[in-house]
Amino acid sequence: MAMAAVTPISLFILSPNFNPSHEAGSFRSKAFLQRSVLLASSHSFFCIHPSLVFRSRLLFRIARRRQFSCVNCSAENKPSPSSDISSTAKIRSEVLSPFRSVRMFFYLAFIASGALGGLITITRLISSLANPSKTLLLPEILKDLSIDLGAVFLFYFLYSRENEAKNVQLAKLFREESLSQLKLRIDQKKIVPINDLRGIARLVILAGPATYINESFKLSEPFTEGLLERGVLVVPFATDMSKLEFESVDCKEQLPIDEKRKKLWQLRPFNVAEWSNWIGEQKKLATVSLDSPVYLSLRMDGRVRGSGVGYPPWNAFVAQLPPVKGLWSGILDGMDGRVLPHHYFVAAFLSFLTQNYTFLNTRASAEKTTTFTIINNCRQTIWPGILSGAGIPLLSTTGFELQSGQWHSIEAPSSWSGRLWARTSCVFDDSKPGFCLTGDCGTGEVECNGKGAAPPVTLAEFTLGDEKDFYDVSLVDGYNLPMVIEGEKGNCAVAGCAVDVNEKCPPELRVGEAAVACRSACAAFGGDEYCCSGEFASPAKCKPTAYSEVFKTACPDSYSYAFDDASSIFTCAGAGQYTVTFCPLANPSEKSSTEAWLANLTSNSPPEPSCRLLDALIVVFFSLLSFCLS
Repeated sequence: MAMAAVTPISLFILSPNFNPSHEAGSFRSKAFLQRSVLLASSHSFFCIHPSLVFRSRLLFRIARRRQFSCVNCSAENKPSPSSDISSTAKIRSEVLSPFRSVRMFFYLAFIASGALGGLITITRLISSLANPSKTLLLPEILKDLSIDLGAVFLFYFLYSRENEAKNVQLAKLFREESLSQLKLRIDQKKIVPINDLRGIARLVILAGPATYINESFKLSEPFTEGLLERGVLVVPFATDMSKLEFESVDCKEQLPIDEKRKKLWQLRPFNVAEWSNWIGEQKKLATVSLDSPVYLSLRMDGRVRGSGVGYPPWNAFVAQLPPVKGLWSGILDGMDGRVLPHHYFVAAFLSFLTQNYTFLNTRASAEKTTTFTIINNCRQTIWPGILSGAGIPLLSTTGFELQSGQWHSIEAPSSWSGRLWARTSCVFDDSKPGFCLTGDCGTGEVECNGKGAAPPVTLAEFTLGDEKDFYDVSLVDGYNLPMVIEGEKGNCAVAGCAVDVNEKCPPELRVGEAAVACRSACAAFGGDEYCCSGEFASPAKCKPTAYSEVFKTACPDSYSYAFDDASSIFTCAGAGQYTVTFCPLANPSEKSSTEAWLANLTSNSPPEPSCRLLDALIVVFFSLLSFCLS
């Protein structure tokens, strides 16, 4: 498989090539549209709803009649009035939280019961205060009143929390619906809503100045083929209304790929005001500057996959998204980049195949396979090596060069087991056998051909199975580069070591003055105690040493010595695809704040109120209490 550098992907929303003459019932010139919008906004005649946008017919009517009206706004980050929430969103909300309505009903019932009991108790209290003969009943009456008031406040708190979660969820679902209804121009004659592209394309929206979009276009060049294979379409939206200039490489060999890139970037927003308003409202909710360039990537089903401020990570999208080759390539190559007329059939077909972990390759696989995507985020070139387990056939490649920022994918049978690692500072030429400073496999060639790595080296180890896979990152043979393993599907934990252990390596374990690697205590000193051999060849006798603790402290999710199984081996069912990243971020599970400016859209449901068991116990307790008091 050809290698390609990895860069972030994004979907652009504003189009500098917007032509108002094509808007149905709209203005004849962009200048006229701009003057109308400016006139309306300068007199504060418009109050824009967070989820709704300008309507071109409304603008046209305003400009023609000079009659301005006001649209009421709901509070920021609150759902629109119930009349604006579609029945579909309400049904989805109920499905996502099936017992919420029941809980809220009981909360209201207990509030009413407590309030009624409190009123009755207050009348008893007034009667006792007015009649000195009933003074002895005051402690009991006050006790009853405190119970009633406590129940009211408690269940009001639970109801308010539940209602707030419901409002947040409805707001998210409504914003998703608003996004799905935004329209895109495919060509001069065809306009479709985003909803019609579900199951067909992965949209990436880019919103920012034209210079930002043009630079993003250049950064995406190394990943064009990978993006096409994954069904990505970019929607560029120039917020400064400047003209986009997608410069191509002036080389005849690049012409075919340049044509594909134009198709990749051919979508344009229809009704710029609606797009601009929707993006602006999301920025406000996320407290992001309105001038900040942002990107937003969508899943095949139209839901938000991720977002961020700045340039999109094209390399990460290519590495993480499964390919949809064949059908999508045919759409681009055979249909001039346009969506097929029967796109609902295409969407259903793609959805069926992707849900069953079958990616649309040009030929079907004879058996179930697992894909390993290896990413080099290091500053230097590395040479990954691959070793199959005893008695297991070698993979299609056992070693290759991987430059900084590049990725490479290989397939392995579902029953494969083996390990892979990175070689560094290698020299390969035809005049003499090659060698590597760390991780060398001793063949003198780029291919390792069934040979293992010389320690010290960081190892990724896999044992694949039909129902469950086992994987880990091992520092038992030492350490040379940080590395993490991530499963792309299923509930797969991240394994590995994202820390540069070479910086913390004890002097007696360092390799070279520059500390290019860190040896294990077994390799440095030998001895059964460090190597877990001889009389120490059992978990009961071989315990962590001060040196293995150095590795464990720095990398708690990695093997630090031979019997460090409890916290170091991971399992995953049905992953189908693993990403092995060398030199990852300091914490692969953490996303930067700028990457999550629209994180509230990435989930179908808001965080559910916690302590459900406690809530249930409280309800039962007060039910029994009310029964006893009655």
